[in-house]
Amino acid sequence: MLRHPGKTTLLMAIAIMLSYSFGCILSPEEEIRPDPKPPVNFAPLTAPDSLIHNLVLAYQELNIQEYSKLLLSTDDGDYGQEYYWFNQAEDASALEEESYPRDIDIARTGNMFQAAKGTPAKPEHQILDSCELEITYSTWTPADSLWNEPCEDCWETERGYFIKIKFGDDSITGDDRVKFYVVPVQVGDVTEYRIAIAFDVLK
Repeated sequence: MLRHPGKTTLLMAIAIMLSYSFGCILSPEEEIRPDPKPPVNFAPLTAPDSLIHNLVLAYQELNIQEYSKLLLSTDDGDYGQEYYWFNQAEDASALEEESYPRDIDIARTGNMFQAAKGTPAKPEHQILDSCELEITYSTWTPADSLWNEPCEDCWETERGYFIKIKFGDDSITGDDRVKFYVVPVQVGDVTEYRIAIAFDVLK
């Protein structure tokens, strides 16, 4: 709807004047301020469970930078390997891909986070109302070998993996089990962990 320019300018001027007036009249104690959002604490990656904690938190905060820190890259240690996601055989045939590497996983997850923020990376991407991830608790057991090589201080765990995406009146829910393999990497004097492999396994 078109508005008369003079009227719009006048309304803006009145709004500005009122804001300055209230700023002078109210004392700091009387000003109404929104409660600040509590800080989000991503855990240091010095324990395998910190990876799971931060994975769920990255989805909650739609934080692709923190998400990418969890996945093994070729720059981590002397493995010469990077993170891979492996689909179930039945899903692989439908998706036409058995697995995909770190950069593709980060790109796809980043696009999903962007859509959930209301700023999709591409015009054809659906804006999402929410993107939620829940991972059940389970213990870790030693993974004595990985990539057909002995692996020291490596661990595996299998957990329930629930993801729910809402958009408008529709939603998509994934109810899976995922097996994670994690490996240690040296960061200065500190040993941290990274997710090396994630398998979507049959329930």
